[in-house]
Amino acid sequence: MTTTPQNLTSETPLAPWPRPVAARGFLLADGTITAAALYSGWARFIRAAATGAAAWAATAGALRASTTYVPNGSFESPATAFVETQVDSWQKTAKPFWYDESSGYLWSQLTGVFANSAATSADHIDNMDGNQGLFLFAVPQVGLFQDYASIGGSNSVPDHAFSARFEPGKSYDLTVGVIGGGPA
Repeated sequence: MTTTPQNLTSETPLAPWPRPVAARGFLLADGTITAAALYSGWARFIRAAATGAAAWAATAGALRASTTYVPNGSFESPATAFVETQVDSWQKTAKPFWYDESSGYLWSQLTGVFANSAATSADHIDNMDGNQGLFLFAVPQVGLFQDYASIGGSNSVPDHAFSARFEPGKSYDLTVGVIGGGPA
């Protein structure tokens, strides 16, 4: 007899089972399992999956990620009409020994904030969060960072504004938009 969906019955053997396992009495003498046993197994699986999904949905609110406050995260401070090399709440990386400031730019000038151009301007950046952005010159080791003890902008002591605690074994997402310009 050919086994097709149209003629499956509760006693129709489906496939040899690797090891005979009693499935509510639906194991045949030749070691095959019946359609009723297969349905019974799938029904238990679906019930277990539905129960697990319901439990996950009930606790999803408790597991939802929270937002970490990043001081001056959109680089709006200090306010500028064009460019400012100070960046409040962010500490710049230290000048490396090999960088020669006599080449035209001081190390402190390689990072700063700039004002976005008018929305009607061809060089306007559409997806900025706020009205200002950060610039970094493409020089090795140029950068900035923020931690609990950062001294940034015009501050002379840490303000301890960034007090997030990150823990091993947890995942964190950071979204950054980057565009490039300047000479190729």
